Amino acid sequence: MRSALGSFVLQHFGNQLDDFNRLVAKERQQLRPTLVERESNHYAVSYGVGTSLWLDAPLGSPLRLILCAVTRKRVGEGLKADPAYLFAAVRSISRIMNDKRLTELHLPVFGAGHGDMDHQVALFCLALALATTPDIRQANLVVFRKTPSARPSIDAEVARKILTAVVAEVRR
Repeated sequence: MRSALGSFVLQHFGNQLDDFNRLVAKERQQLRPTLVERESNHYAVSYGVGTSLWLDAPLGSPLRLILCAVTRKRVGEGLKADPAYLFAAVRSISRIMNDKRLTELHLPVFGAGHGDMDHQVALFCLALALATTPDIRQANLVVFRKTPSARPSIDAEVARKILTAVVAEVRR
């Protein structure tokens, strides 16, 4: 599984994948999509980068989830993430958190999977977006591993340096 979301959904809803997909499709109906050219002469519905869905206790689970679009696919570009997309995602997530009175967040390093961003750049951008969003009081970032025994996609010491630099800069 290349995506953090895919891994998470399999882990928590593996025996209910069809039900989970139906729930997401139902919740998506409240959004206003646009038609975009994703491949040459192939148009598809898009909800836009930064669009988020709130799922409270989906399928009877104890989880509270915010699903957020952090990549886009366009003709001539392919499937990509961009630093601005991570900032848009964090803003969207923050709005939902404010509405639901949530202050703590657990999220993967957005953009580094399907979005094809360098893992370290994605961590830096996400950390900066979170640090400059005052309503999110605590964020726990999850670094992906292909298997439980594999090394993390970002070395712990490198991650520590990136996070320390972001915090130091924001506090200036």
